[in-house]
Amino acid sequence: MQGNFSEHPFMAFAIRCPRCQSRLRATSAPTPGKAVACPQCGHRFVPEMTDAPASGSSIPWALAGVAVLGLVVAIGIGTAMWLNSRPNEPQASTNKKADEPERKEVPIKKEEPKKLDSGPEKKADDTEKQKQEYIRLMIEAGVASAGKNPEEAMNAYAAALKLFPKDAEATKKFDDAKAAWEVIVKAKQADEKTQQELDTLIANAQDSLQKKHYAAATDLFKLALERSPSDDRAFKGFTAAREALAKNQDETKKLTDVQALMDSGKASLKQGRYADAIRDFAAAQRLDPANPLPGQFRKDAEKAIDNLKNDQEKKFEFQKLLDQGNTASKGQRYDDAEQAYRQALKIYPNDKIASNALDDVRRLAKIARNEFDSTMVRGNLAMRDGRFRDAADAYRDALRIAPGSDAATKAAREADRLAENLSIYMQAMTRATTAMSLRRWLDAARAYQDALRANPGDIAASQGLADAQQALETEAIRRREFDKHWAAGLQYVKTLRYSDAADEFQQAIRAFPTHPQADVAARNRRYSDAMGKGVSAMQGTRYSEAVRHFQTALSEIPGDFAAQNRLQQARTLAQAIPKGKT
Repeated sequence: MQGNFSEHPFMAFAIRCPRCQSRLRATSAPTPGKAVACPQCGHRFVPEMTDAPASGSSIPWALAGVAVLGLVVAIGIGTAMWLNSRPNEPQASTNKKADEPERKEVPIKKEEPKKLDSGPEKKADDTEKQKQEYIRLMIEAGVASAGKNPEEAMNAYAAALKLFPKDAEATKKFDDAKAAWEVIVKAKQADEKTQQELDTLIANAQDSLQKKHYAAATDLFKLALERSPSDDRAFKGFTAAREALAKNQDETKKLTDVQALMDSGKASLKQGRYADAIRDFAAAQRLDPANPLPGQFRKDAEKAIDNLKNDQEKKFEFQKLLDQGNTASKGQRYDDAEQAYRQALKIYPNDKIASNALDDVRRLAKIARNEFDSTMVRGNLAMRDGRFRDAADAYRDALRIAPGSDAATKAAREADRLAENLSIYMQAMTRATTAMSLRRWLDAARAYQDALRANPGDIAASQGLADAQQALETEAIRRREFDKHWAAGLQYVKTLRYSDAADEFQQAIRAFPTHPQADVAARNRRYSDAMGKGVSAMQGTRYSEAVRHFQTALSEIPGDFAAQNRLQQARTLAQAIPKGKT
């Protein structure tokens, strides 16, 4: 609602508040369209403007003004004379009517300009600020997504949704960023879980090794190696446990066998079966030469045979010794056979059968020793040439010639170990060569390290490791240079400095063309270049050209909010230009 006021060249402007009906007084005409505030009730309103008199009617108005002025003067003189005739009455009582309440006139209070921003204008300004902040956050989120940082993107999209909770695009992209972030988190958790399981497995294996549970330790370390072939702890632990197990198994079996032979020999000695006792004590002595007990009991058994007086008992023991000699000879245990025939000849020194058997076994033992030595030499030559499988086969042939030979047994075990290490070495070198050809320097270095653990001091593996490490150092420098320019490019995109961003991405590619993110950097360079050209075209009012550039940017990074927003603005402005104009 508008107030009313009257205009007169000889009077102040009078305005009436439409709400409280107070009369307001102004010494000059109010500005057209400008709101004023009532000082009584605070109501703001725009005074109604009346048309100014025409320029041709200025004379009548002047005459009317003179007449009114004369009337006012006359009334003033009459009033003064009347007041002088009334004694001691307050003068103020003449200034108001008795039957009319006093109407207070107050000056108009002009409102400060800044208060005019409240209301719809201020609300519109706040909305515009929210839109600008929303656009900034969406661009920041898009840059984070391009930089493979879904967590930062998710936070930016969440901040944008706080401004506009129902925005469909922000909601969708927030969900996408959250899904990408959850994938990374799950992968990281899986890696951490795998590493924890590996650490636990190795700890259990080391505990078993310390407790001398070699079989369990070997199995646990082997399982750890299957899960992580390059883990140094697993490799060293497996090697130690396997060697300890082999040695322990041999020792355990030897002790068990020696104890069994000693028990059998003692029982035979007690029962008067001296030939059987000698056989068992001799076998125990052969298994454990450092143990003096088998030799002592064997001497006791031989002495018992020497003291035999009964012919029947002598014949029985003699035949037993001949049978033992024959069995040992057939089994190519010529030393045992020779000992048995010699003991038989102590009973009957002139026995031709025993004497001939002894000669035969000595001849066969000599042949066997020559063949054994030749076979061992063959194994040693294969070991020298690194043909460990051939060496192991040769040593096993030697064991068939001389069963129980300690030298052949140890040589065969060592050949098996080296053959297995060679297999590990060859596999590691193959992996290393493949990794080097693919420029995967870290994988190559790890493979060369595996090869050196299997074959310490190997020249090829040592040189390969040095080459891989040198390539790694060079790559680390180039990677740092790439990362520096990559981060700068993303920051420039975030601050809308697209030309600078394109330059930084290009420098990142030049620094490390084979970087895993080089393709992404190239795409971001093309995007930034297109965005920069589009913004330049917008500033030059070449809106159709800007549309093409922003479309190119969107083809590089589909769904990019900044490009979509700019494209929409460019299309709107391009459509607003009349045809035929650029």
